[in-house]
Amino acid sequence: MAVLLDNITNCVWQAFDVLQQDKSGYVHKSKLKVLTANVGTLLDLYGVERGLEHFRSTPTLNFDQFKYYLQKEVFSSLPNKLPLPELRNYEARIAEVCWLVCRRKFVCRENKIFSDESVFQIFRIFCLLGELIPDPHTEDTYQVLLHPSEAYNIAQTLANSLGCPWDDEDFTNLSISMGTFRLTPFIAVLESRSLVGVKDGYAISEAVTDIYQTLVEDVIKKGYLTKKGYIFPTMREYWFVLRPSELSYYKGRSEKECCGSLPIEPGSRVEAKSGYRIVLHTSERAFELGTTDHMTRVQWISALQLAADHSGGGDDPGESATPTGA
Repeated sequence: MAVLLDNITNCVWQAFDVLQQDKSGYVHKSKLKVLTANVGTLLDLYGVERGLEHFRSTPTLNFDQFKYYLQKEVFSSLPNKLPLPELRNYEARIAEVCWLVCRRKFVCRENKIFSDESVFQIFRIFCLLGELIPDPHTEDTYQVLLHPSEAYNIAQTLANSLGCPWDDEDFTNLSISMGTFRLTPFIAVLESRSLVGVKDGYAISEAVTDIYQTLVEDVIKKGYLTKKGYIFPTMREYWFVLRPSELSYYKGRSEKECCGSLPIEPGSRVEAKSGYRIVLHTSERAFELGTTDHMTRVQWISALQLAADHSGGGDDPGESATPTGA
């Protein structure tokens, strides 16, 4: 499953980088065994780490060699194509394993503002958008770097969502002086440039989560809607989160308690109904949803159709979506 490995390569590199003792670009096989075993377990594969002993006649591996081993001995056991929800689930779980290896490097900072959970989400965003490139100064080593334009977009989106002042010229000058961004400086830049004057930790966490969900979890739209009950035909309000393949609904916007999920398939269609209502037609049944006004209904119809268009896989719907609620 080359796509899965490609999607989580930067996360794996972050873990590999921390396991290096002398920054030579090589890691001892004994350390890689633990990481390999944990990744294999997530894929319901057991003992995949044992082959490392017989892979190449050296006690250490560089990143290219380790990635080759993962491709041949671990990820090749998966089918060539996975449903998008399953693919995203594998990505999330493997990223968490890699994060456990390298988290200390990023959360142990002086004068930190972001919560540990927010730092993990920024880690995922960075690994998604960053590029793995050879280190020009050291043979057999790599760096994951974020292009200034990507850093700019995230920093500005975060600042705007929190109502913070944004100094375009300052960030442009900073980008020129820094060039590309590594993860640790990127976190520091976000804390110093995008959170000016904000003391509300919950608001900061929510703003980071919105960006994370849009870019990493393919969230197309979020907001309050009413839903017609299965047994009693009353309309009850829930917080809805729309992704390709599903429309989940929760008791509140904290998204702590999921009440259910409506399937969305390539053949699903959306119909406008009087009273600012929407009918989502799936192969199973029709679901009636309610909005508060005409514009909100138009936005949800467009978002639901986008989800249906992408429910079979294909292009990333996150490219067409921005963090939004209604």
